[in-house]
Amino acid sequence: VDSGVVYTADATYPSADYDVTFTAVTINSALRPLYIFVRVQDVDNLYGVFLAVGVSLCQLYKKVAGAWTAIGSAFDEPANGSVCKLEIIGSVLKFYDDGVEVATATDTDITAAGKAGIGAGGGAELVVTTDDSHAGGVIDTLSVNDLGAAVTVKQLAALGVG
Repeated sequence: VDSGVVYTADATYPSADYDVTFTAVTINSALRPLYIFVRVQDVDNLYGVFLAVGVSLCQLYKKVAGAWTAIGSAFDEPANGSVCKLEIIGSVLKFYDDGVEVATATDTDITAAGKAGIGAGGGAELVVTTDDSHAGGVIDTLSVNDLGAAVTVKQLAALGVG
């Protein structure tokens, strides 16, 4: 059927700066990719990371008005068991594999918080249009973490704290 799926975390996000952290239990073949998304406005406007098995197949992407664009450098898939993080702060999108930054890109097209999400397979809404979703790609311990403006020491002092 060559269809893909996108699921979003339907919550109220305190800011547009957050990360999605997860454990890559199994990243399957190049024909069965996984996606992690941030700032999902709808299936036609989002940022994400494409994860598939193969040398330099993984990549950061943006989708604006339904058009996919690869951003940043390609990288190898995370090893099974890696703790990974897709982070968006301001206009900077980064992907980390076991705490090591492996990809970064700067883009200003999507600024609203939107939602975090995951995806699999292909279809018209995903990058690789000839791939079906597959149960072989597995992630675990998925969390969405707010990275909004932190309170500074000066702000705490002004509040009489510290």
